[in-house]
Amino acid sequence: MAVADKFHDEYHDTMKAIGQFLQFTGLVVLPVAMFMEISGMLGRKGVSEMIILLVFGATAFGVGRIVEGYGRN
Repeated sequence: MAVADKFHDEYHDTMKAIGQFLQFTGLVVLPVAMFMEISGMLGRKGVSEMIILLVFGATAFGVGRIVEGYGRN
């Protein structure tokens, strides 16, 4: 049973780490998108590209929260 418990703990630790990485990614994407809009790096279609980055960031954060919560069980 000790080997199974070790793999179980490593699996949940990995899931928590993946979830935290996704949350961090979601939080970083949003300010980067704003900076890119302000500096003009998004080009002419800046609003639509910024909305795509907003949806990506929010989705990454939400999925990361779910994955991290799953890893805590």
